[in-house]
Amino acid sequence: MSIRTITPILIVDAIEPLLPTYAAIGFTEAVRVPHGAHFGFVILVAGDRQLMLQTQASLVEDLPPIAARKPKHLLYLDVDDADVEAKQADRAPLVGPRDTPYGKREAWFEDAAGNVYGLASPKK
Repeated sequence: MSIRTITPILIVDAIEPLLPTYAAIGFTEAVRVPHGAHFGFVILVAGDRQLMLQTQASLVEDLPPIAARKPKHLLYLDVDDADVEAKQADRAPLVGPRDTPYGKREAWFEDAAGNVYGLASPKK
């Protein structure tokens, strides 16, 4: 598997109260996605490092089978070709492969320990 980046996604109740904490340690907002009157998802960057925050409510709408597991975190792996990598996985995906509105091809899996990770590549 050719992994380009691994980004943690922290699943939280609300994003706005957390932003000052992450700003204090050097993160700035690169992407902000609303969900109702609040943020549902953000990408924070510090240099070439990324951290994603997503609300549980947003996850319920975006990835219901994963939200049902009530994870506290996910891993987002950028790969060369999500379809090829998904076929090589040792288990069936929980979600996908799917094309997202933000230009990615994704497949989401659970490892033997119950950790959830997504493989993502640019949509073809």
